[in-house]
Amino acid sequence: IGGLVYMPLFGVVMAIGSVGLLTWESGIELNIEDRKYRLINSFGPVGFGDWDDIPPLKCVSVFKTNLVSNTYSRTGMAVTNREAIIQVSLATESNQRIRLYDTEEAAEAFEFATELAQEIAENAPLALMSLREQLRPDLADAVNAVTTIESREQKWLQGTNDHKEGVKAVAERRPGNFTST
Repeated sequence: IGGLVYMPLFGVVMAIGSVGLLTWESGIELNIEDRKYRLINSFGPVGFGDWDDIPPLKCVSVFKTNLVSNTYSRTGMAVTNREAIIQVSLATESNQRIRLYDTEEAAEAFEFATELAQEIAENAPLALMSLREQLRPDLADAVNAVTTIESREQKWLQGTNDHKEGVKAVAERRPGNFTST
């Protein structure tokens, strides 16, 4: 291997590899249209990672948290670093969290979350309608029942002495003297 080290080709390969190591990154890639995501490691311009289906979602969440990291010296002393950040994640129906974005700026996090939620909504109308139905299956019936009860209660309350006293007290700007009749 001694002669290999002095070859120009070896130097070029090492230079390219060194530049690639300097641009090593990890993160996440989303394909909302196909409902897929992957955790990626990129070496320069090339990303590696397997695509998985995005599980059924509850929401896009934004929350403030602390990242804590410990660094240990050769003497065994630990230095703890706490960094307050705001994370944007996808919350799944099984209460898992797919972490997407970290920032220190709340406005930036909410802008990212809003854009992501809009993109999800535009690409999954049937899924969103299904989710709304799952979350509020009897909403129309419940609203109808409550308004029917409210109408009935309003009618009989308007015939009571307390109603007359309440209207009079408001007009005279004084506390009411209610008798439950």
